[in-house]
Amino acid sequence: MADPADHRVLAVLRHGAVLAAEAGYYVFPVQQGEKVPARSNWETRATRSRRRLETWWQTTPYNPLTGLAAD
Repeated sequence: MADPADHRVLAVLRHGAVLAAEAGYYVFPVQQGEKVPARSNWETRATRSRRRLETWWQTTPYNPLTGLAAD
C-alpha cells in the first residue's frame, strides 16, 4: 500500500503548479532533483490548463521548482 504521505506530497506539488498557472504562468514539469524539463517539447507543451497539470502531477512527484515558461 502506498504511503499516505506520498499522496500529500503529490497534492501539494500539484497545487503549486495549478496556482502558478492561475497566476498566468505557463507551467511545465521539471525532473525531480534536477533543473531539466521532464517533458519533451516543453516549450510548446507548457500550459495554464488545470486539467493537464493535475494529470501530469497525479502520479509523479516532479521537482517542486515547477518550470515556468516566459513569453
